[in-house]
Amino acid sequence: MLNALARALHHYGHAFEVRGLVLSEYWRARRKNRSVPPRLTWKIWRKPSRFEDFVNLARFIDGDDRILLIDVGGNVGDWASDFQLFFPNSDIVAFEPDPRAYAAYAARFRAAPGVTVHNFALSDVRGEAVFRMAEESVYSTLEAYAPTQDERHIRLADACNVPLAPLDSIAIDLSGYETVVLKIDVQGHEIEVLRGAVETLRSVDVVIGELAFAGEYEGKPPSFAAACGLFNEAGLYPAIFQCYGRQLGPYAFERDVVFVRQERLNRMYGWT
Repeated sequence: MLNALARALHHYGHAFEVRGLVLSEYWRARRKNRSVPPRLTWKIWRKPSRFEDFVNLARFIDGDDRILLIDVGGNVGDWASDFQLFFPNSDIVAFEPDPRAYAAYAARFRAAPGVTVHNFALSDVRGEAVFRMAEESVYSTLEAYAPTQDERHIRLADACNVPLAPLDSIAIDLSGYETVVLKIDVQGHEIEVLRGAVETLRSVDVVIGELAFAGEYEGKPPSFAAACGLFNEAGLYPAIFQCYGRQLGPYAFERDVVFVRQERLNRMYGWT
C-alpha cells in the first residue's frame, strides 16, 4: 500500500516537475524575445516530451542563425520537423538506415529545399551490417538488445543488410552556417558513430544525443561515459540532461544530453 502510494506520488510529482520546467524555460525564452514559436503553452502541457529538447536547445542556439542540423538516426522525421518549427532558418542532412522510416522521412521533406536524407547507417567503418528492424521503427538498431529490454516490449519484425559509412567520409558543406547541430539517436551505436565523426565534431557547436546510463545492448557498456571522453576531445561539454524519460522507474536508464562548445556554456547562467 505504502509502496504504491509512493510510486503514485513520484509519478505525478515528476509529471508536474517536467511540465513546470519546460513551460518556465519556454516562457523565459518568449520574454527574452528568443526565436521560439508562439502559442505552445497548451501543447507543452499536454506533451512536454515532444518539446523539451527544443526548449533546452533554445538557450544555446540563436533562432535567427543559419543552422545546419545533422540528423543521425532521423527515423520518420518527426524530430527534424519540430526542430525546424523552432529554428526555421535551418538546413538538414539526415541519415536513416531503416528502409521504412527512410521512405517516410524522404516523402515528408520531398518538397523542402535544403533537406537531404540518406538511407544508410553511420559508423566508424565502411562496409555492411545486419540491421534489426523493430515493429516500432524507433527501436530498430544495428545492435542486439539485452534481455533487460524485454520489459520494454520491443519486438523485432525483420532484418536487412545496410551499408555503413563514417560521417567524416560524407561530403557535407559546413560553410556559411553560424551554428552546426548534431543530433544522434541510434539505439546503442553511438560510440561507433562518434569515432567515425572526429573531424566533423570539430565544426559542431551543439550536440544532442540519446545516451545510455545502464546496459541496454548485448556486450556493450553504457554509452554515456565513453561519449563524454570523445566529446571532451572535440571541445564539447555536457550542459543539460533531459528531464523526461523516467516512466519505467525513478531513474532514466537513457536520456537526451545536450553538449555545447565552451564559449556557449555561459548561457547556462542566463540568456545572452
